[in-house]
Amino acid sequence: MIIDNSGTGIASLGRDEDRFVAHVAPGERVIPPVISADTQARLSREMMAAGLDPDEYIVGPHMSINPITGQPEFGWLKR
Repeated sequence: MIIDNSGTGIASLGRDEDRFVAHVAPGERVIPPVISADTQARLSREMMAAGLDPDEYIVGPHMSINPITGQPEFGWLKR
């Protein structure tokens, strides 16, 4: 299977700032950056307490990449 990661495929169809297509699992929640810094910090602490790296759940340079599709993936089930 050949995956087009050039940005000219489906990822280029995002609205507003959306530029990523991601693998996500049922029940996962996206937390928009407009949520208060205190709440973001509390969520990070909760994630660390659960053994997760909060940086891997932020869309950007530290997110986990699915080795098959080349697309971002999120979720504790990938471990």
